Amino acid sequence: MKARHLPALLLLLAASALLAQSDIPEFWTSKTSALLYRVTRRGQHLRAEKIFSPEFASQVDQGAFVRCDYAQQGDAWAGRCESRLPFLTADNRAKWCKFKFESKITLFTAARIEGATDVWLNEDVDIDKCEVIKSHSRHFVWVPKN
Repeated sequence: MKARHLPALLLLLAASALLAQSDIPEFWTSKTSALLYRVTRRGQHLRAEKIFSPEFASQVDQGAFVRCDYAQQGDAWAGRCESRLPFLTADNRAKWCKFKFESKITLFTAARIEGATDVWLNEDVDIDKCEVIKSHSRHFVWVPKN
């Protein structure tokens, strides 16, 4: 193969890789919580971002988010997640807290995503310190949004 054909071949390979990655749906619904997520894949990395319902638009405008970045490790995907959400203090003021937590995807196909993630209840958070006191792992199942 002549060297002048190499850039065209590399471009064709990159386009093929992008097409293969676009085979997965972008929007997923959690069967366990009914929440909506946007999932994007770039090679051996996934990003899942919670899509907030319209009633929380003002919180999103103020910087609310929940997102996880996953790296493929064999058949599984190890995730590091981050959130920034408001909590009500004892005197009914909103305090914004950022948390980092773990998540893992154990099944990833174009039709189903399964895994487990750290979760907690509002009463398990020390709002003054923005600290999770107690969390536990919860199994999740996502399917493509209809």
